[in-house]
Amino acid sequence: SEGEVSHVLDMGCGFGKSTMPFALLLPKAEIKGVDLAAPCLRVAAHTARSKECTNVRFKQAHAAETGYEDGSFDLVTSTMFLHEIPPKVLDKVLDECRRVLKPGGRIVHLDFWHFPDAFTRFLHYGHGRRNNEPYMQPLAELDLPQVLQNNGFTDIQITPFQESPSADLSAANVWRFPWTYISARKK
Repeated sequence: SEGEVSHVLDMGCGFGKSTMPFALLLPKAEIKGVDLAAPCLRVAAHTARSKECTNVRFKQAHAAETGYEDGSFDLVTSTMFLHEIPPKVLDKVLDECRRVLKPGGRIVHLDFWHFPDAFTRFLHYGHGRRNNEPYMQPLAELDLPQVLQNNGFTDIQITPFQESPSADLSAANVWRFPWTYISARKK
């Protein structure tokens, strides 16, 4: 409920497409979006103004060093961001997630990680090479639950992401991105 989430940080927010739903769904909450790309942040801020959202702010910052105070957020999130950063930087980003979260706060990242079989992994790695995504494979090969635990998180939940309630992922006879819901709580 809105009373439980009053401060949200969206890392790697880009144009704000992943940030704006929080601003609209939680109009009384303070929503922050960070990204390195100033042009993208200008578009995000313009979108927020055009929707008359006064509860969202965008800031140019590295996700590993946001500049926000310790324990500032109830929720830290990202969408299709973790596979864009090298593993050594991922550790720093997860450290920053933990640092800016309030005790009991949660991270929720949507990214590529779940591979139900070797063929899906093969297709995913090929996609990464063809599309100049050098960190897709290193992320996929991480023991992500252990990495999260090592970074001070508990209540770790990593599950395939279902785009719509009626989508039957097991019945799909086509290759799909291995979208994954990655969630954990700060101890």
